[in-house]
Amino acid sequence: MTCFMMGPVIRQIEYLYNGIKSRDKNLSEAVRKRHYTFMRCEDVDASCIRMFECFLEAAPQLLLQIYILMEYREEEVTWLISGIRVVSMLSSWSSLAISMVSYHKALRFSHEDRGNMSIPGSILYFLWRAVEIGPRVIALGMFASQFKWGVFIVVGVHWIAMSSWLICQKTQFYQNRCEEKCFNFVCGYVLVFCFLNVRDGRTRYRMILYYFIFYIENWLMLGFWFYFTDAKSQWFYLPTLFVVSVSIILHLIFQSLYYGCFHPLGRGAIPCCPDCEEYTCFESLCYDLEPEEKYTMQTEHVTTSV
Repeated sequence: MTCFMMGPVIRQIEYLYNGIKSRDKNLSEAVRKRHYTFMRCEDVDASCIRMFECFLEAAPQLLLQIYILMEYREEEVTWLISGIRVVSMLSSWSSLAISMVSYHKALRFSHEDRGNMSIPGSILYFLWRAVEIGPRVIALGMFASQFKWGVFIVVGVHWIAMSSWLICQKTQFYQNRCEEKCFNFVCGYVLVFCFLNVRDGRTRYRMILYYFIFYIENWLMLGFWFYFTDAKSQWFYLPTLFVVSVSIILHLIFQSLYYGCFHPLGRGAIPCCPDCEEYTCFESLCYDLEPEEKYTMQTEHVTTSV
């Protein structure tokens, strides 16, 4: 079914089937509960596939739209064409952020002990992701307009580095090591555009490391474009720098508000200072040992991250 792009459809059908069965009063409580569990799992799988599909379609499309806009800026276009371009770019941009919100909500819904996202929390999460992804694509698009094929080197190096980082985190979504590495490789592609946590445990140090590299790359790409471009007289020359700079501040604000006030675990659920004896920087950056693993040194525990 995957070859015919029927995976999302099959999962939606299974989601509806198990949802209906979970409310069938003719079935026993145990059977209905099992169907309810299956329904939540199918919801996560479908949301994950939609997220990957969105990043494989909308992200390159948005990047290409920015590149075309920069490459053919001298050509005269009608207001209708300009309006269609703007609507198309906004649609691609918002769909990327919405896919992240949808996946995050489904992932939390699948865990009874993690709490569901509130409406204000979902809005803040969407804004956080929007101001994270948007400037990233702008930086890549501007860099591509000036250095053409050089953008593939930047994306390729980042993709390989992030995939290797995920492998170091020892994720365990598949029993087959080859399938696991393929999954890490796909997640590494998403990490080209935004942060995606695939490992349980504290994510603070992982986020700090990722966003440090993320914004250094953004500024380097934008700096090279800013210095070498022949569009210094264009209206968007300085506003581009302003938008990317402001987005960093907005990103920090929205992310801090989400974790500080609207996180599903409640206000203050994320402590400012973790226990350094229990969580080292290396464990947070690469591999978080679970309590059982700290004593048995076994790594068979399979988790998914929210």
